[in-house]
Amino acid sequence: MSLLHRTVHYIALMASSAAALSKLLARQGLPAWRCAFGYGSGVVAQANAGGAQPMVDAILCVDDARAWHASNLAANASHYSWLGACGAAAVAGVQGGGVYFNTLVPVAGEPGRLMKYGVVSSAALERDLRRWSSLYLAGRLQKPVVWVDAPDGPLEAALEANLRAALAAALLALPETFDERALFAAIGNLSYAGDVRFLFGSEDPKKVANIVAGAGNLERFRALYAGDVAAAADAGALRVDGDGSFTQPRDNADWCLSRLPDAARAGVRGGDAKQAVAERLATTVFWSSAAQTAKGLATAGAAKAAAYALEKRRKGRKGS
Repeated sequence: MSLLHRTVHYIALMASSAAALSKLLARQGLPAWRCAFGYGSGVVAQANAGGAQPMVDAILCVDDARAWHASNLAANASHYSWLGACGAAAVAGVQGGGVYFNTLVPVAGEPGRLMKYGVVSSAALERDLRRWSSLYLAGRLQKPVVWVDAPDGPLEAALEANLRAALAAALLALPETFDERALFAAIGNLSYAGDVRFLFGSEDPKKVANIVAGAGNLERFRALYAGDVAAAADAGALRVDGDGSFTQPRDNADWCLSRLPDAARAGVRGGDAKQAVAERLATTVFWSSAAQTAKGLATAGAAKAAAYALEKRRKGRKGS
């Protein structure tokens, strides 16, 4: 199933969420972006989300980060921390090859509701999708999201490669037989194992389980991975059983490794693939999440960073 067909399926599955997010972003008066998606419990259903209205999370992909921030600073300077006063060059410099977040931004027209939006360059997003250089956004895009404007061209191909690799990495982590919940949980865990937010208790320890159990999410995961599951079955690397379970042969490690980014599989042999790949991905996630957390102190400012961390910790305790 191509990304276009997946997107069409998503429109049918999540039409109301996509329309609502599109209107919300339009009201914020943000400069134009190349593509954008929403994620998190404020956009995609999660189990045990609680009664309070969650913050809206969105990612905007732009071709020229410095020019975009210059326009946004002129229109929405209040969204930025003290760093915004240093100008677009400083903001884009801190963003570097990652994501720059403005958080706890009031949603226009919805008193009391807040949003967090991240800005990433097209080049950085494509690099993470293809190479798993940080797994920060590649990991988010291995799970259901709501596209406002879907990518095309090289980014579309990179998204396809990211999903293929996610399925392969999950198969390496799974036993010989498993069900679809276990499969999607393994995929969801790829970008969370090693995350410093879990190590320090600021994230819900049941986050992956809650994502999989969210209303309608099993169908959304199926839509994302139907084509890749079929390809694995055609290659003999996976068997789809009639009762909704899966069986994989013990000798499919080389097939799985062949679909991973070079950095995740270089020098890894089939016999030690499970542990070696898991350790490499956890190390990547640890350092990227640590860097993003540290960056948040500058991009959010001390007060916002503290408020955001306290809210995440509260949600984490509630879900544990």
